[in-house]
Amino acid sequence: MILSWNVRGLNKAAKQKEINSRLLKLQPSIAILLETRIKRDKADRCRRNMGNRWQFIDNYSKHDNGRIWVLWDENNTTIKMESMTDQMVHCGVYNTDGGFVHWLTAIYASNNLDRRKELWRDMGNISKSQQGPWIAMGDFNNVLGMQDRIGGRAVQELEFRDLRDMMENEGLFEIESIGERFTWYNKHTKDPIYSCIDRVIGNMEWIQKNMNKTVHMLEPGVSDHAVVCIQGDVLEKPKTGFKFINAVTGMIGYNEEVARSWQEQSRGDKGNRLWQKLMRLQLVLKKLNRPILSIKSQLEEKRNELNEVQNKVRQDKMNKELISKERICTEELLKLSDLEEEVLRQRAKVDWIRKGDGNNSFFHSTIRSRAKQKMITKLVKDNGEICVNKEDMETEVLEFYTSLMGTAAANLEGVDIGAMRRGKQLNREKRAMLSSPVQVSEIEAALKSIGDLKAP
Repeated sequence: MILSWNVRGLNKAAKQKEINSRLLKLQPSIAILLETRIKRDKADRCRRNMGNRWQFIDNYSKHDNGRIWVLWDENNTTIKMESMTDQMVHCGVYNTDGGFVHWLTAIYASNNLDRRKELWRDMGNISKSQQGPWIAMGDFNNVLGMQDRIGGRAVQELEFRDLRDMMENEGLFEIESIGERFTWYNKHTKDPIYSCIDRVIGNMEWIQKNMNKTVHMLEPGVSDHAVVCIQGDVLEKPKTGFKFINAVTGMIGYNEEVARSWQEQSRGDKGNRLWQKLMRLQLVLKKLNRPILSIKSQLEEKRNELNEVQNKVRQDKMNKELISKERICTEELLKLSDLEEEVLRQRAKVDWIRKGDGNNSFFHSTIRSRAKQKMITKLVKDNGEICVNKEDMETEVLEFYTSLMGTAAANLEGVDIGAMRRGKQLNREKRAMLSSPVQVSEIEAALKSIGDLKAP
């Protein structure tokens, strides 16, 4: 878990105690504390009060108040500082074996618009000088759109244009979050203001490598800023049923396998025979799906194979066998790439992208977005109680719909024919149409009207 929190001062002993208690409860491997307001000569004493677990990096060399503290548990991870300003600390995150994990930039932006422009330029320079997964998180002191503030003066485009431009230029995206949207509020009873200014942004490489990670906005506690937390999804993922992958129809042997399965004899009436055929066919299609589901690893293997062959061709330029093998590898790689795009398009349910874009990063982010939209992380009961675990949510859903639908009645009164006849009725022609047998042509027309990316 990585945590970022604008604590709004750490000088008071009671405040330190509450912050320590929250960190002990959440157990992050990396914690970013912002706006500590601790002078350099008092920093060591404050850190000793936080226990021996933490290693520290700060930006006292750039600002007297140590606006940014980066803490990490060396039993779980290692941090190496790369650069810093008074508004950010940029570092590399490594595992305990020394392997690089990702870049991390801790942000505490100035409340001055021109100063923030300097920060966005610094982030642009960082982006151009490094490669690999990267996230930046903290207090950006900056909204990203008109909808990011309630109360106070209306948001102007001038406030978020520079940040948006920087993110677009450097390929950074805001990571979706769960919890309260507005991460800061002024706690005023008169003219309260709520703003979304704490966030996590990352490049596509970080997003793709952390599909299971979610940003949680937790309660602010003794601060007026939410705790920004990155952690793996803790909810159990529901089991999904069989899904037909359109790309399987292009596989060698597809027609023969499907025909062989479908022509096998079944017993029972028409409905049972059809059901048996479909269940038998599902097993065949699952078997055909397997190589498609591993398309990503196949692509990587084929790219490596092509690189090896091309290196050999450079050393033996007249070798006809190697030249032929290079051509075959290239064709196979392009076929796999097309297959991956088709699979991703279906998974993301996006059919308006032009085929051949190769925009797989877009597809992955769309898939992730859809998954987050379908995930229920909490339910609020009528009495205000919040359900967060699976069993409580199941019980609440069952009780809610039971109250809507009612329960079985011991005695059911007969239907009031008179009242029914006084209401709207279908004419003879429409009644006959509803009771008429379904025609084969109608079934075919309905099936053919379904889009390629839609399930029948």
